[in-house]
Amino acid sequence: MNLSPESVKKTLLNKVNELSASSWQYTKKPTDFTRNRKISFSDVLLSTISMQKSASKTELLKYFDFNASAPTASALIQQRKKISPEAFDSLFYSFSNAFFLDKTLKGYDPIAVDGSDIYIPRNPKDPDTYRVTDRYKPLVTGTIKFL
Repeated sequence: MNLSPESVKKTLLNKVNELSASSWQYTKKPTDFTRNRKISFSDVLLSTISMQKSASKTELLKYFDFNASAPTASALIQQRKKISPEAFDSLFYSFSNAFFLDKTLKGYDPIAVDGSDIYIPRNPKDPDTYRVTDRYKPLVTGTIKFL
């Protein structure tokens, strides 16, 4: 199976288009997303899942290639409120199930595009995930006492 970044992205876009074709199943009212707006059902999904840690306005400008006619953050929030959480669940599962990997990592299928970061909780009992990043600064555990 080809897991190049381009093919993974193409698969994601196909799954978003499939959901968009039946968007009425994932909205609060069947009439939501029936009129043309600056931000469509698929744009709401894609912009939401592609957001990083900047302000919503900045992330929207990035998503719409800094186009002056990009929708406002308020428009995104209004449109996002129309979508049920099940839309994101469905997208996650349909996208994940599109890949059949031979290998797993602790029972999970790891799929990431170069440059992705995965944040996981630190567990001192798991040597695969627990690292001391600065060997000159010992990791402090336990209670700190002030003299």
